[in-house]
Amino acid sequence: MRVLIADESPSFRAFLRHILELECDLSVVGEVADGKEAVQHARELKPDVVLMDIDLPSPDGLQAARHIKASLPATRVIMLSRVDGEAYRVAAFRHGANLFLPKGAPRGKSCLSSGAARKWGDMRGAGLREPILVRGFGSFSQDRGTNH
Repeated sequence: MRVLIADESPSFRAFLRHILELECDLSVVGEVADGKEAVQHARELKPDVVLMDIDLPSPDGLQAARHIKASLPATRVIMLSRVDGEAYRVAAFRHGANLFLPKGAPRGKSCLSSGAARKWGDMRGAGLREPILVRGFGSFSQDRGTNH
């Protein structure tokens, strides 16, 4: 499965690439730092999944997700956020996200939001596995001391 990573933080992009490359059937096809690049690269690379921060600059992750889903409806968008609030989850889904994951879940606890848990089945069908992502986000925020 082909994955595009869209996050403003170079260290978080590198961390995501690292945990995703532990899965032999996943291939990170690109990394971008803003919404404009996310839309452009998604259209060019046609990834199966886009892991995208909700707080991307110009445009934000919500608008970028809307553009990606409009031109590539089969591409799955996993919206990442350092804030796990109901308003963020609702906005992510309204803009086309297939799944919402907070970045800062404590290690050992699921970082699936309650509203996203039932959508996980769709994402698993795309080849993503819950455990590596759950472990990865928890360990990044705890080990690095950052939610970005």
